[in-house]
Amino acid sequence: MAGFFGNKPPPSNPLADYLLGSRPSAFSSLPSARPRPRLARDTIAGGTYLRAPFSPAPPPPLVQTPIIVWTGASGLAYKFSVHPIASGFPHEPGVYAATRLHNGVWIPLYFGEAEDFANRLNNLRLHHRYASMCSWNATHLALSIVRGGSAVRKAIEADLRRKFDPPCNRQ
Repeated sequence: MAGFFGNKPPPSNPLADYLLGSRPSAFSSLPSARPRPRLARDTIAGGTYLRAPFSPAPPPPLVQTPIIVWTGASGLAYKFSVHPIASGFPHEPGVYAATRLHNGVWIPLYFGEAEDFANRLNNLRLHHRYASMCSWNATHLALSIVRGGSAVRKAIEADLRRKFDPPCNRQ
């Protein structure tokens, strides 16, 4: 093979030969706790390099959950985290909103409160306003964890409904 090494063959690489199983090497007498991996051999100008038969999938990109701050009719601000409708939801109490993104703005379509988001939202198809949410193209649910009890959750829900008058809350 001409090139980087001239007319001589590339020098032997005992580790590469062992991993590829092409010839015995100094490593062949070592005990092996697991079978040798079968690696592919790729040749480039000037030598050989090894590549794994497959590469593990790269980790998913870190996606930050969008945060919405909606101000109620009272002037109080409430912070919500936004999740796709098909997400699993935590066992936490709070206020939630069915929403969609329109021209970069989250539009609230429905406000509700739940003692346990998981029980209320993980099977959203059973929700009494599910058909209305679908007809208004709700794509996400916004959650605000509220641990103050039912009266506090209902007051926050009413405050936000007074300000936004969401279409799916109308009777």
